[in-house]
Amino acid sequence: MSELRDLMERTARQVEDPDAFEQLRHRRSVRERHRRVGTAALALVIAAGGIGVAALALRHQGGPVTPGHTPSPSPIHSPSPSTSPPGPTLCSSAGMQVSVDSRGAAGTIKSVWRAKNVSGSPCTSFGYPGMAIHGPSGWVNLQLHHGGFADINGTPQHILVRPGKSLYFVSYWSDVTTTTGCTQFDQARVTLPGNRAPNVITTSGCLNPDSVDVGPVTTTAPSL
Repeated sequence: MSELRDLMERTARQVEDPDAFEQLRHRRSVRERHRRVGTAALALVIAAGGIGVAALALRHQGGPVTPGHTPSPSPIHSPSPSTSPPGPTLCSSAGMQVSVDSRGAAGTIKSVWRAKNVSGSPCTSFGYPGMAIHGPSGWVNLQLHHGGFADINGTPQHILVRPGKSLYFVSYWSDVTTTTGCTQFDQARVTLPGNRAPNVITTSGCLNPDSVDVGPVTTTAPSL
């Protein structure tokens, strides 16, 4: 009973003492402000976290990102390689116009063969031509010897023949009868290096089929 009486007396004194009541209300107000500040701080932390997640999403995909999930990197597409224009084609019989000039001295005939590029496009060539003649018994393939004279002993070079320009080669043969005799001809067939189809021209003469020497193709016009 004494404890209950003491509690009632202390309560009565607090009611009678306005300062004590004001202090109690002040402490409750402070606790309420602290609670509100804590709630606001928690909201700011949550908002900041959301902004960070959104920024990460914008850096990677530009779309929404689920927290805790690492977005896959965007695929890297390599640029398509540019297509290079095709290079010059091989000089062929279809695009070359062949002609010949010849002269003879002391039983040896020298001929300068010219193939003009009439294709309208540049073309390339390299090496030695093939030759045949049309005689009384038909076409005769010639066994050509590479080199043998000063102006046909050069090393073959890769050449470029522009439209309207020409390539050249030089041949030598004997028109003297030897072991095989001299074969009369009225046409010649020239196969440019790397080709199968020949150019056929009208020309005449007499030659020993085993005596033909020829040089490589060149873009330098030889003297006759």
